[in-house]
Amino acid sequence: MKCLKAAIADGLSLQQTIERVKTPEFKGYALHCWVHPGLNVPAVYKDLGGE
Repeated sequence: MKCLKAAIADGLSLQQTIERVKTPEFKGYALHCWVHPGLNVPAVYKDLGGE
C-alpha cells in the first residue's frame, strides 16, 4: 500500500504504477501475474485517488 501511495504522490499513471509496484513475495501463486496488475493494483489505485 505504501508503494501505491508513493506512486500516486509522484504523479504516476496507472500503467506506470503497475510497472513500479512489484510483489515478488507472491510470485508463487498461480494467478499472481494476472490478478496483481489486472485487478489489485488498479482497484487500490482508484481507491487511493489515482486518476
